[in-house]
Formats: sequence, C-alpha cells, structure tokens
Amino acid sequence: MIIYMAESPHSSGDEVPTTSRRTRGATRLRQLILRRNAGERTPIIIDVVTGVASGPNADVFRSYLGVLARDRISILTPSFDHVSEADRNLIWQDLLITFDMPNIESLRNKCLSAIAERFRGFKTKLTSRYIFGPKSNENPCSKYSAIDEATWRQFVELRSSEAWQEKRSKAQGIS
Repeated sequence: MIIYMAESPHSSGDEVPTTSRRTRGATRLRQLILRRNAGERTPIIIDVVTGVASGPNADVFRSYLGVLARDRISILTPSFDHVSEADRNLIWQDLLITFDMPNIESLRNKCLSAIAERFRGFKTKLTSRYIFGPKSNENPCSKYSAIDEATWRQFVELRSSEAWQEKRSKAQGIS
C-alpha cells in the first residue's frame, strides 16, 4: 500500500511516496486450530519427566502454550496462582484435544508451569511496550483479540497505580 503525502504549496510535486507496511500480528496458529476443529490431534514427542517437546511439531506446541496463556487467562488476573483449578483443567483439556500426548499429572504440571511463564511474560510485554515503552500511544486491543477496551483500561490503571509502580521499581533494582 502506497500513501502519498498531501501536496503543500511549498512542494515540488516529486516527493518520494512513503509506504505503510504491515507489522507482524499475534500468533494465531490457524492451521493447528483447523486440524483440532476437524477432530485431528497433532502428534507431539514430549518427555513426560522434563515436559520438553521435541520433533517436527515442538515449535508449534511451544507457540500454542503462549496462545493459551494469552487467550484463556485475563490480563487482570494478578498471577497464574490466581487461576482457578477449573480454568487450569480447561486449559489442560484444550492441550489434550489439540495434541496427541499422554494425560499424566506430572506432564500436566509441567505444561501449566510453562503456560504460567508465558502468561507472566505476556503481561510484562504489555506493560513494558504499551504502558511505559515505545508503543505507549498505541492500543493492543486490535492486535490481541482477548483484550477488550474495558479490560485494557483496567490493566493500565492497575499498572499505573503507585503500589504497582513501587513493586516494579523494586523488581528492576531502582530505589
């Protein structure tokens, strides 16, 4: 898409057009979702002791853990510790429906732990980029479908509070 700058009385008319390019959107894993919706489980090689995925679908599996963290847990949830057992079970069932993997308690705990890390990372990214960082004048609601305007405003309010600012400064080592 090419956007031409508005001509001003001082322009010579031979300015170079500027281009507006698309940026990467949030990972959606459409192919994986289509296979899941068709009743097909994606094969995954996973070490049940360590919870480490390997093989051709390992990257898709790891990406999907992030998608679950981003889409299934509200950013208003203080931490993964506050996610209910019912929601944890729904997330685990989603993984079992999507991937051909064993239903073992130790593996469930490893996967939920990895999702907890991605959830924390997602909230950190939102805070450091969209509240205090270079995209502070942008709104992530258009990029992340799980975040609506009201939720985003509440999140910004929480992260802008004095108590949270103090916690953030302490974590960054700033006194």
